[in-house]
Amino acid sequence: MALLASAIATRSAGQSVNPSQLEPTPTPTPTPTVTTTSVPVPVATPTPPIPTPVHTVAVGESLSLIAEAYSIHTCELANKNSIQSDVIYAGQQLVVPSPGTVSTDCVLEERTVTPLPVEPQPEEAPAALTAPPVATAGDPLADIICALPWPCEQMVRVAHCESGPTDFSLPISGSMAQNGSVYGLFQIHSIHAAKWPDFWTMWGDPVWNAAHAYEIWTQQGMTPWKASRYCWG
Repeated sequence: MALLASAIATRSAGQSVNPSQLEPTPTPTPTPTVTTTSVPVPVATPTPPIPTPVHTVAVGESLSLIAEAYSIHTCELANKNSIQSDVIYAGQQLVVPSPGTVSTDCVLEERTVTPLPVEPQPEEAPAALTAPPVATAGDPLADIICALPWPCEQMVRVAHCESGPTDFSLPISGSMAQNGSVYGLFQIHSIHAAKWPDFWTMWGDPVWNAAHAYEIWTQQGMTPWKASRYCWG
């Protein structure tokens, strides 16, 4: 500082000053700025408790049925609801425990029902058909029926019952060949008309009628003629 003051005084007196004689002025060092960044701390969200299911007993339900529906043990359901017996009533509300756990202090034991032995009963022999014999000789319609590979006499009886006469000792007359919505020797229903386009022109032909009745028989057996079984059976 003294040197600087001397230089100033010399300069003011008109003398020149050597720059090297001047004391350098120190440059201030900048102070660094510290930036603080706040980090958010995660807050744990509390998990809401799972509500315990409550079952309202319906008419006809039992403890075991309800337990099976919730996949739990029967005695655990009873223990959870302080039930000392298996008697419950409609409208009663039962708290359902969580599945997969069975406590060791169940007060109800699973009941195992042992069925009583059943004595074998002798099988009854099927009742024999009592239908009268059929006279097929000399009957052209019976000949048509028996030419097909189905029970000959039984189907002749069906034709008697469907298109007359019901006296099996007489030839088939076909006098009842059209009866409401059923047609021909075997009274084939008109619902089959969509399957057989020639139904309306051929139903009266006994050969055609018997052949299509045979087709029905191979698919449904005697079911289509069960209404007249009292007659032919």
